[in-house]
Amino acid sequence: MMSIVAEVLNVDYKPLSVICKKWHHPQNVQRPQLYNVNLSGAMLRGANLSRANLRYANLRGADLSGANLQGADLSKADLGGADLSKANFSRANLENANLAGAQLRSTNFFNAQNVNFVKADLDETTIFPDGHRQSIS
Repeated sequence: MMSIVAEVLNVDYKPLSVICKKWHHPQNVQRPQLYNVNLSGAMLRGANLSRANLRYANLRGADLSGANLQGADLSKADLGGADLSKANFSRANLENANLAGAQLRSTNFFNAQNVNFVKADLDETTIFPDGHRQSIS
């Protein structure tokens, strides 16, 4: 399964880590299907996962800093402890996704749906679904 995911993501798979090159959708793939994939601890910095189906994905502790997840479906995904700094989640669906302990510095959630920020690591540069930034006390 991991080799198939590695091929779809254009990554070099190593047994304990995934190193992601910037990925762009092949012309014949409109919505990458990564349902229930285990990418815990993966290095996906700067990856283009826009519109991907990541429902139930295990991304716990993954480095998704600077990643493009625009319009992605992350329903029930586990992003606990992940580095999501400067990632773009605009128009993404995060219904019942776990963001506890995730780093959300300068992360864009504009127009994202069903986001639960409980126990997430936010700062004043995080862009909330309504487009505003909030001061952190």
